[in-house]
Amino acid sequence: MNLLSLRLVGWRGYDQLEITFDPKANLFVGPNGSGKTNLVEAIYFLSNCRSWRSNDNHHLIKEGTKEAYLTGKVSDGNVTKEITIELSKNNKKVCINGKKIR
Repeated sequence: MNLLSLRLVGWRGYDQLEITFDPKANLFVGPNGSGKTNLVEAIYFLSNCRSWRSNDNHHLIKEGTKEAYLTGKVSDGNVTKEITIELSKNNKKVCINGKKIR
């Protein structure tokens, strides 16, 4: 499965970010504290619906913001799906192609 694009709103240090990925390889480069690990964590969260760094959704939401949104488009051969995750302090809502899942 390939991640085609990612959109973050209110995720950790990002107010908003939209990124399109190359199907072959992607490289994240920047100085310390620029958000590289937060970006990789968002990709991990989109894949696993949990963080490897925190069990508390509150830590994933940008400070001063009440909610965070992650949207990713993934492709598995001919099938493309959109995964959306909405996070609040005490709630997580996951949708695939607009359909809520558990």
